[in-house]
Amino acid sequence: ARVNDEWDRLPVLSPEKGEVLSIRFDELSHEYRRYAYSIKHCNADWTDSHLSETEYMVGFNGNTIDDYEHSMNTLVEYTHYHLTIPNEDVRITRAGNYEVTIYDDDIGAQEPVAIVRFSVLSPKVLVGATVSSNTDIDLNRTHQQVSFTLSYKGLQVSNPVDEFKVVVRQNNRTDNQVTGLKPSYVTSSG
Repeated sequence: ARVNDEWDRLPVLSPEKGEVLSIRFDELSHEYRRYAYSIKHCNADWTDSHLSETEYMVGFNGNTIDDYEHSMNTLVEYTHYHLTIPNEDVRITRAGNYEVTIYDDDIGAQEPVAIVRFSVLSPKVLVGATVSSNTDIDLNRTHQQVSFTLSYKGLQVSNPVDEFKVVVRQNNRTDNQVTGLKPSYVTSSG
């Protein structure tokens, strides 16, 4: 999955900036398969948020992927499928984490072909971050220390310690991400 077809971008988009998520995959045959997709809104930890589709998107789930093309003059035959979000069938209306489940429509959604995760931003919080070497001398050459500030002026926040979820990832890897971070201190801004 790519944002605006830029290979080095994380799968994070801002629809108000006109950004588009592109999902591309190949199926190793020239036999057409009727692939469909569904979009699910997720919580910060990627569990199902159980929101109604009308709360996070315009359109309906179960749309087919109609943009496909057969390979030509290749040693292995394949069919290339391409899906963009938003498209004429569906548009995301709420910031958050999302899963797109791609499935063979003849088999059903209970057997997904692929699951793609992406996030939608609606920037209302300013984030500032700095990275420095670790203060622990034994980890200084192999680990870094991240300091960050969140500025949420103008937002109705009653408990910033619990209402903000912070995740630190190395190159978008989820196997070693750090979660559950709490602030060292909280100050009010005027």
